[in-house]
Amino acid sequence: MARNYGGKTITIYDETLNNGEPVSFSWSADIPVCFVIVKTGNVEGSVSAHLYKYECDSPVRGDTGLGAPDGKGISHVTFCWNGPEGVVPDVPLGTVMAIAAMMVAFGAYLALRKPKSIPL
Repeated sequence: MARNYGGKTITIYDETLNNGEPVSFSWSADIPVCFVIVKTGNVEGSVSAHLYKYECDSPVRGDTGLGAPDGKGISHVTFCWNGPEGVVPDVPLGTVMAIAAMMVAFGAYLALRKPKSIPL
């Protein structure tokens, strides 16, 4: 499966399926990639991810056998690469505000979360 992102192409191939869900894959790209994030779906209330980090000074254009933690089904894959030097992406103000609100909400969630204790 090849996807095009603004003239950049990333191809996912050699998918391994378990009960119809992808659990591993390989990829290639025509751009140098610094990171790949492979996220699991919500399994019993738990979500996790693997971060595959490549050197940004010498990024790669492909890898094989990537998967989610514990062999769980993959729900999302994110590829990260450096854009051209000196180019600032045009991001709508509404998007910036939504991201800031999510960060504040997540911080509040972490602050209010209490560990469970067992009474003695």
